[in-house]
Parts: sequence; C-alpha cells; structure tokens
Amino acid sequence: MRADRHLARRVLLSGAVGAGLLASSSSLAYVLIGWSWSWQANPMSEPFVLNAASFPSGTGSTSAVTTALRNGLERWGDDGTADFHFTDGGVGTSGDHVLRWSNTTASGGTLAVASSFGFGGRMTDCDITFYNANDGGTINWIAQTGSAPFSRVDVEQVATHEFGHCAGLDHSATTAAVMYPSYRGGNVAYRQLGQDDKNGLVAMYGTAQPSLAQVMDLELGNPVIGGDPLSITVTGANANERVTLLASILGEGDGPCRPEIGGKCVALVAPVVPVATRTANGAGTVTFTITVPAQYAGFTPGFQAVAIRGSGGANSVGSDTQAYPILSPGFSCQAGWVPDCNALCVPSSFIDDGSCDDGTTEWTSASTGFQGYSDFYCGMYNYDYGDCP
Repeated sequence: MRADRHLARRVLLSGAVGAGLLASSSSLAYVLIGWSWSWQANPMSEPFVLNAASFPSGTGSTSAVTTALRNGLERWGDDGTADFHFTDGGVGTSGDHVLRWSNTTASGGTLAVASSFGFGGRMTDCDITFYNANDGGTINWIAQTGSAPFSRVDVEQVATHEFGHCAGLDHSATTAAVMYPSYRGGNVAYRQLGQDDKNGLVAMYGTAQPSLAQVMDLELGNPVIGGDPLSITVTGANANERVTLLASILGEGDGPCRPEIGGKCVALVAPVVPVATRTANGAGTVTFTITVPAQYAGFTPGFQAVAIRGSGGANSVGSDTQAYPILSPGFSCQAGWVPDCNALCVPSSFIDDGSCDDGTTEWTSASTGFQGYSDFYCGMYNYDYGDCP
C-alpha cells in the first residue's frame, strides 16, 4: 500500500537494481504514482525553479547546466500528446518547486531523487535533488549538447527522468521509456520520451487540445507599473488585419480553447480577457496602449495577441506570450538603474555591455555596488540588445 503523504521518489538506480526488471518489461507498461496535477485547471501551472548555479563547475557552465535542466523540464510538454506542461520558473535558489544539486552522499546507487507530496490523489509539491556521490563513489555529472561519455553522468537524461516523477509517473519496466529505473549513458536517445511515457501522461491528463500557432511577435515597450500607460507592439500580422490583445492576470500557461478561433487554445491561464482590438498597419504592425489597474500590483499578468482567420476561425494565429510583474504605482529605481525582466533594479550600464545578462550568472560590480543576478533576456530589452543569442 502506498502512503498518501510525503513519499520520496528515489530514482535512477544503477545496474543491478534496474536489471532485475528487464525480464518482465514486455508485459508491463507505465506505472502511476497515485497522485497528479490533474486537479489543477492548467497542470502544472506553478513555476519550477532551476538552481543551475548549485552544480559543481566541473559539470559545465551555468548556461550549459541550465539548458540541460530546462530541456528535461520542457520535454514533458513539448511532446504535445498530453494536456500537460511544466512551467519554467527561471533560474534561482528558492521557490515552491526547486531542482538543485546537493553536496551530500545518497544511499545505494541513487543518482537523484524527486520528492513529491500530496493527498487525496492531488500532488501538491515536488522537489528534485541531484547528489554529489552515492555508495559507488563520486557522481561525475556533465551537461553538454552531445552524448555524455560513459565515465560521466548525463544531467539532461537524469533531469528528464526526475521531471517524469514530478509529473506523476513511477518507474516503468519498459526499456524504451525514459522512466525506466536504470541510468543508461552514451546516447542522447535516452533523454527522449518513449511511447510508454506519453501513454502514462495521457492517462493522467487527457489528450492535448490544439494550440494557437504563434506566428506573430509581441513585445512590451516598458515595465508594467500599476496605473501607468503600457505600450505593447505586435508584429507579423497581415496588412490591415484586425488583431485582438488578450490578457490574463494569472499569467502564461495552458489556457481555454475558444470557439471563435476554431477551438484552438490560447497560452494564457483562465480567465482570459480581451483588452482591445486594433487594425494592423500596412507592414502588419499594431501598437496597443493600455493601463493596468494599480490594484493588481504584485501580480504577473500575461499577454497574447490573436488574429482571427479563415471560416469559423479555423486558420487563426496568435503571438508569443509575454509576462511581467506589475510594479506598485510610483515605482522607480535609483538614478542610473532600471527594472530588469524580473522587475529587479539593476544598473542600466549592464545593458548592451558585451556580456549576456540572462539571469544565470551572478555579477559583482565594484563601480555600482551591485551583486546578484541580472536578467535582460526578454523582448522588452531586445534580449540584452544583442548580447544574448
């Protein structure tokens, strides 16, 4: 019998333990933990924070580790089969759901652990810990695009497996599944979801609805300050086409599927509100100027533009989504500083200075007194004005 609370999911056991399951793999399929995020309107809309900086330097650069972890997180939603995705909470050290590396030793052959919590079939929390060592000795992690050498342990493969536990999947005896309990190095194919993994997700969350194709670009023209005008520019529409700006005070995520756009789903969490409709100019560009109510300060609303096309909206398209915290009325940074993509005040000299500020590197500036993580990797700052790819 499975306990209903505080169940730690120990995963990716080495060789001998995993091998004991191989003989029966042909008759077994996915296994569910017993609780999931299906109780949420948009599972899983709560952000997952990636503490990439906690990994030892020998694993790879912070950017490489971040990419590996993010690939593992996004793979469970990018497949598109199930109505599920993880929400990327960015790089940081704390949050409700955090992935981090620990300088401790795990028991047995454990490489990493996903600790999930829940009650009544509802998963309410999940955190992931990668370990420094286990009973087999030091774990030599590596984060890189290509396959990991057999002497190292692939961060991305392990991350993908662990996020599967946080989605609600237990170990599978199907050898082609990413939820197979043994680590298998030397091949990037082991990072990919197998059909068994996809079937398990669909069993919990149902089949994904068609999403609105994002062929237009949306950019915020300035930080969002409650009660102040906000400029939003949308490009990529057809000339003289009517474009509607949608907003959600609850931000980005799997949103409602709307009949006027052919049943396709927007990427904003319900409730979604049409803010304004404008006609694009001859170049397919439209600018919206709106005022976000001051009482919503502290929320992080999301915005997406939609152009209705085709009979019954069957060919409708959308823009990407952008979200930004609403700052309190009268908010301002000290002279020479500006709010970055996360609404944190950062020296403006960090913009377009030849270094990529994407929130993954801690900077120390003796001239300004700033120490911390700066993030200008968003459309509002033109992705650090070219410093970031």
